Amino acid sequence: MKKYKKEILKFIEWCNLSNVWLVRPFPVSLAVAYLYKVYKSSNSYAALVVVHAALEWFHSFISSNGSNSLDSSICHNLLEAA
Repeated sequence: MKKYKKEILKFIEWCNLSNVWLVRPFPVSLAVAYLYKVYKSSNSYAALVVVHAALEWFHSFISSNGSNSLDSSICHNLLEAA
C-alpha cells in the first residue's frame, strides 16, 4: 500500500506540473500519457506494472458507472509492448 501511495502521489504531482486538471474518473488518454512517461523515464517494465497497478487501485475507489480507464485495451497494449 505504501508503494502504491507513493506512485499515486507522483501521478498527482505530474498532473499538477503538467497543468492537467485531474478529474476522476480520469480519461484513458491521461492514463496512457502517464504510463508512457513512466516507461520512457525508467525504461523498466517492472516500474510500469507497479504504476499501472497503483493507478488502477486508485481509480477503483471512484464510484463510477463507467469502466476503469486502466482496464482499457490501449493500456494493456502499452504494458505488452513494454
